Amino acid sequence: MDDWTAMHEFSHLLVPYISSRDRWLSEGLATYYQNVLRARRGILTEREAWQSMHEGFQRGVKATHGGSLAEATRSGWRSTMRVYWSGAAMMLMADMQLRESSGGQQSLDTALKSLSWCCMANGKTWRAHEILRKLDELTGSRIFSGLYNKYVHEESFPDLSDTWKHLGVNTHHGQVKLLDDAPMVNVRSDIMKG
Repeated sequence: MDDWTAMHEFSHLLVPYISSRDRWLSEGLATYYQNVLRARRGILTEREAWQSMHEGFQRGVKATHGGSLAEATRSGWRSTMRVYWSGAAMMLMADMQLRESSGGQQSLDTALKSLSWCCMANGKTWRAHEILRKLDELTGSRIFSGLYNKYVHEESFPDLSDTWKHLGVNTHHGQVKLLDDAPMVNVRSDIMKG
């Protein structure tokens, strides 16, 4: 029950099949949910889940050595940490932005539920830009395409400093402390509670 592997692998079932050329999206989504779902099940505390995510993001930063995320995705297993954790960072940002812009009415969870209703059974292999455009359509936003345009061709790891600040996730000397006076403390909590 303490292992992340099962949560990660089952999370792949939340989306239709995504082309291996865009595995940053399928693996990033599963990497994001491997921590979120363990918190929701009570396997991790909220702080432990954010700590695990912070440590993963740091592995992603350390594995970022030039070239875009798209290029890293094509370069094989030597870029695994960058690919998985860059995608997870983008999913965190999407979840946060959806929750904030909709006043809590939408989230990554609700977007994926809508995607499942419309698009899981067609047997199509999706490219990342197609699935993100569809998620924008389903949520009435441009959040997913915006993140794609900003980060997929970027050579650096996604900058999470504003995300952490708004959520109240303080990372000092590698240790996460949750701050209760952050502007989006409720979003931070809601992500881990479901």
